Amino acid sequence: MANTDGLTLTMRIDSRIKSIIGQPFPGDAVNVTGVLSQYMRDRPREGGYQLMPTRIEDISGPKLPTIEFTFKYETLIRTGRPREGSNIDHFLLPGETAMIEAIIRNPAEKKAAKVTATGDWSVTVNDDNVTAATLALAPNDANAGELIDIALEAENSEGSQSFEWQIYVPSAAEQQIVITEFLANPTGKESDPHYNPLRRETPSSSSKIYVEDEYIEIANLGQADVDLEGWSLSDTVALRSNFYEGDIVAKRGAVIVYGGRLSGSEPVLGEGVQALPATESTSGLGLNDSGDTITLRNADGYVIDRIKFGKTPGNGSLTRHPGPSAPFMAHGNIAGKGFSPGTWPSGAPFTEEPFLPVPDIVIFAEVSGGELSLSWETAPTATYTVLGSQAVNGPYKPLTEGLTFDGGSGSFSTPAKSAAHFFIIKAE
Repeated sequence: MANTDGLTLTMRIDSRIKSIIGQPFPGDAVNVTGVLSQYMRDRPREGGYQLMPTRIEDISGPKLPTIEFTFKYETLIRTGRPREGSNIDHFLLPGETAMIEAIIRNPAEKKAAKVTATGDWSVTVNDDNVTAATLALAPNDANAGELIDIALEAENSEGSQSFEWQIYVPSAAEQQIVITEFLANPTGKESDPHYNPLRRETPSSSSKIYVEDEYIEIANLGQADVDLEGWSLSDTVALRSNFYEGDIVAKRGAVIVYGGRLSGSEPVLGEGVQALPATESTSGLGLNDSGDTITLRNADGYVIDRIKFGKTPGNGSLTRHPGPSAPFMAHGNIAGKGFSPGTWPSGAPFTEEPFLPVPDIVIFAEVSGGELSLSWETAPTATYTVLGSQAVNGPYKPLTEGLTFDGGSGSFSTPAKSAAHFFIIKAE
């Protein structure tokens, strides 16, 4: 933007200022009030000026209606998405439900803005002339492959503004396409168990491996091949990779999109697993170790899958477990190794069902400080019950039930009151 004297400035909008994000710019000539700063490293520092407004009222032009909204998932079949947000593009699987809640204000007049709604909205106006609009979404199988038509338009004496949402119900084939695993923090240490997860014959150089060994696993759990031409992957910041002609994910197979191979050889993965380097820059997938969002879109630009994650573990990937609709878990806490690109966490191909065996229970006992402590190897998918008796032939009674463990090791303690005590541990 430029002022009347021709001085060029950058208007910086902080993403935390929710009243500004998503609002239309109010015309070509506006007044902006904000915090003035300068970002320029080189002398004589004659440019680099930034102006940051802190609320929507700091940007004045025509006083158009404002629309603020929140999208909330209420029932999810496939987890991983942020439960609440201000994105206008979403996907819903048949059987899932969501709610859009919008607030419309009219800064130009002491009356409510005129609201035109597309979709089955519930619209009310309170005594302060603030309009509230809510819409419930609950697609079913008949909606598969449809874009649900949803919009709000608010009008006052100075103009109008509108929002249109892209709420897509994936087709039957698209519903089988799932982001099942990703690695955001590869290691450059050869001694680490999650080094070289893509099994390259020549690993990437130590300076580039943190970019080139990042990967996203996209599985096709359906019974038909899916052509990915025109599809794309993006993170919070930018488009990271496009799919082109010939990029096909086989039925009950997977595609691995990875950071690149400028310094290493091609990945060596299982049969039927295609490995594709990220296409859009030398920075690869750009996944943020401290948290990011991954979005998969089809050739029409509609969202097919989206996941949001926080700080990633330091010992490998995050993977869905158990099964393709489950939450993401640290891979090393599930299967004892840090990654499984192209397969289920157990190492089984996607042509088989996900399965992780429950380890045989071998009990280790230790007495210390009047406490008898038991420990044993566990599986995160199992629930454990500890039974005890003072006689080897019983009867055995439950001492605790419903124990679950994520770290591969289970434990139980009880006072060491008797000369002999016998235990049985059951896994279900």
